Amino acid sequence: MDSKINNETKCKNYKWCQTMIPNNYFENTSICVYCTMSPEQVPKIIDDITCRLCFKMTNGIQHPNCKHTFCIECFKECYHVSTRKLDELIFPYAEMEDDYLNDPYETKWDKDYPLIQEYNEQYSKLEQEIEDKIEHNILNICLLCKGHNHGNSLS
Repeated sequence: MDSKINNETKCKNYKWCQTMIPNNYFENTSICVYCTMSPEQVPKIIDDITCRLCFKMTNGIQHPNCKHTFCIECFKECYHVSTRKLDELIFPYAEMEDDYLNDPYETKWDKDYPLIQEYNEQYSKLEQEIEDKIEHNILNICLLCKGHNHGNSLS
């Protein structure tokens, strides 16, 4: 399979992140910004596994706490926490975003730009949702182990 498509190259972890890198972007790299910034969230992909949830024969991931294997889609559905929603949140005054980031505590932002407070509230809410989901997922044991042990801890 060719990893170059229309002046873009698939990230080394494409099977996980589904990201294409522009060929002129950070020369000599094969990893996208998402995978570079969150390497701990990029699991090792295993070829030709049978998912223990949907029973597809495909690429997959071994659960980090046991030997059960899952397809990428089922694993993401059950365990992965994406932070991409934070990146998709659009600052309300794009032309002033750099100024704001350089001095976010300047009083003019509060009194002259009311949408910034709304943006910050949305951002904080998303951050909290992500933190809660990460905490929940870290505490989660494998769904198959949980079923086998009737929800009891493996320790």
